[in-house]
Amino acid sequence: MSKEEKIESSPRDGKTGSRPDLPAGPEGVNDEFQSVNRETSIVNEEAIHHTSDITTSDIPNMEVHHHPHVEKKRFKEYFLEFLMIFLAVTLGFFAENIREHFAEKKTTREYLESLETELIHNETVFHAADSLYETRLPIEDSIVKIFKEKKENTNLLVTARLIMTSRIQYVPPIEISAYNQLINSGGLKYLGHDLRDSLSKYESLIEGFKSYNTIVNNYMLMAFPGITGIEDLSDYINQEEGHTPVMSPYPELTENERREITNYYTYHFVRTQGNMRNIEGLMNVQMTLLKMIQKYM
Repeated sequence: MSKEEKIESSPRDGKTGSRPDLPAGPEGVNDEFQSVNRETSIVNEEAIHHTSDITTSDIPNMEVHHHPHVEKKRFKEYFLEFLMIFLAVTLGFFAENIREHFAEKKTTREYLESLETELIHNETVFHAADSLYETRLPIEDSIVKIFKEKKENTNLLVTARLIMTSRIQYVPPIEISAYNQLINSGGLKYLGHDLRDSLSKYESLIEGFKSYNTIVNNYMLMAFPGITGIEDLSDYINQEEGHTPVMSPYPELTENERREITNYYTYHFVRTQGNMRNIEGLMNVQMTLLKMIQKYM
């Protein structure tokens, strides 16, 4: 039987039956592949016919996802949102200002405490300076009288002692560091007008006191070489124990020399007198400031 006859004699109804043995070799393999392809096509046709019987009602309803519909905001809602943001920012701004205000007031209070301590220290300095100036004033007045009355050589020991005492100049160590800190920190704006005015007056008196002494010192430094050419106090430099210094007698003074030396010691007297007035003014303002600061705190 030929190959074509064998293929036609094979069952076509899809039922399995006895299959004749396939010859070995490539020809038998091809026949087997053709038989498998026919069976596969038959199964696919049956599946198509079977699925075609499914109606659309048999397919379950599937949920379809759409973009959510967002309702458009009205102007009132936008305005309320803006108002809330504005209020939040404004309240934050005011809260920060209030915080800084209280922080600066606290710092100002600390500076006032330092100023109070400084004023108490200066009070001690002022009392010491006032006592010293009060003691020096009659000494310097006596020196001026000695030269005006031309008695400089009458008692050289007394004259030398008075002059050496007047030569020792005292500048009271007035502290103003706490005041400067208060000024530099901007703390004056938290103080009352009366306290600010008193502080300003206190600072002006201190600066006036320093300026006045600077002017007088400059004059004395310029005049000092001429004075030392007239009076001889070299023996007073000797500080050996038991040594009694002796002042050499003044030469016969000319009218200009007497006037110069009289003016020199008059400046000592006027300076001491002026310092006493300045110290008294500082003491009065200092006491007023202390009371005001203690009341403020």
